[in-house]
Amino acid sequence: MIFTIRQAYYQLLLAQAGLDSANHSVTQAAENLRVARARVASGVSPKFDEVQADVALATARQAQVRARNGLAQGMQALNGLLNLPLQTPLT
Repeated sequence: MIFTIRQAYYQLLLAQAGLDSANHSVTQAAENLRVARARVASGVSPKFDEVQADVALATARQAQVRARNGLAQGMQALNGLLNLPLQTPLT
């Protein structure tokens, strides 16, 4: 039982790191889109660059949602093993 709890805890830490990474990716993709829009507006880059940056941001946001869901599932799994209410935040 202790091994299972420990494993769930480390999975939760991994999920948190994944969410942190996904958050960073969204921030970077949003900045890239801002720059691409400015470059397109000034005529330096083709519209394709803006579209590509927009798609990258949408993809990053999708990964962020998956990471957030993975974290929530990890918290629920650990709470279940600890016999706590599933929505109990772990700090």
